[in-house]
Amino acid sequence: MVAKPEDWQRDLRNQIERGVEFLSHRYGAALYILYFQAFSGTFAPVARLRRIYDFALGCAAFRELAVSTRPDCIDREKAALLASYRSESFDVWVELGLQSANEQTLKRINRGHTVAEFDEAFRLCRRAGLKLSVHLIFGLPGEGASEIRRTIDYVAGLAPEGVKIHNLHLPTGCPLYTEYLSGELAVPCAERHLEYTIEALERLPPDTVIMRLTCDTPSRLLAAPLHFPPKARFLAQLREQMQARGSRQGNRHGL
Repeated sequence: MVAKPEDWQRDLRNQIERGVEFLSHRYGAALYILYFQAFSGTFAPVARLRRIYDFALGCAAFRELAVSTRPDCIDREKAALLASYRSESFDVWVELGLQSANEQTLKRINRGHTVAEFDEAFRLCRRAGLKLSVHLIFGLPGEGASEIRRTIDYVAGLAPEGVKIHNLHLPTGCPLYTEYLSGELAVPCAERHLEYTIEALERLPPDTVIMRLTCDTPSRLLAAPLHFPPKARFLAQLREQMQARGSRQGNRHGL
């Protein structure tokens, strides 16, 4: 007797099929990356994670596996599991959320992990042979250019394969939203985020892949910033400014 698929299997297959349909119709894609994005993709026992990854990888013609997670949600066993999927023709990425390399900021936003824990998780994944992408947020409470520069220089020293940059977004109802309404918190505008991003690109290694420059929050939920250009326009502005300044990624790396 063939066992019926469990609810999580049906749900996961449905997500994958919808994603494949969208990508194939919009971009003509035939090969795909399996991306566990939302929440923490390693927050389960290793045996359960193996079942989930194995099942999902069998749902389409995937060429890479990418798992987004927190530094405090990965250990040696989980890194080894992820590394077991690697081959000469199949890469495995771990995306780690650092957000800031300033301890005071991490406490201020209640991240629940330290820079040291991030550092340990990063090096653990690297020793396992995994590719790494680091998530950063520019414009966090109490941070300006010098604090962001400190974070960028720390990440540049690690030389991750990828970096994802997010501008600070405040959804309505989040803890920082109350502070924003009372005038105790400012959210950087697009022009300021552009300056932060240009300096970050200049200081990061030239071969680090920049995988994201801004972030999205559904308009019905977003409290601030309300006037921010779409991703394509921001990228065009970034290119224009860097060309005008004679700037390029990595031209200040190590300075």
